[in-house]
Amino acid sequence: MAGAIVFQNFFSDSDPTKFRMYFFRTKAGVFSIVQHNDRWRLILSDRWRLIFGSDTLGSYSTAEQAVDDLAGGHFSLPSGIDPATLGIPADLSKWEQ
Repeated sequence: MAGAIVFQNFFSDSDPTKFRMYFFRTKAGVFSIVQHNDRWRLILSDRWRLIFGSDTLGSYSTAEQAVDDLAGGHFSLPSGIDPATLGIPADLSKWEQ
């Protein structure tokens, strides 16, 4: 069943290093767009990773660029599935945080 899904953030709400992430579930699996985090120094970068399962599909300057690439089907998934056929919204506000 396609739709949004909520996952718990890695940091507590009171943690100033809290980073943002977005999730969307499709019939092929869960896609996530995650703000890159330097795990050693807990420093947030300006980059966003587009992830499907355990595969990083790309690194982007903004979360909006990542969702545009994904929703527009500008690449194919490792499984050969065309993301443009999965009904992924290009509007990031329709994803769960």
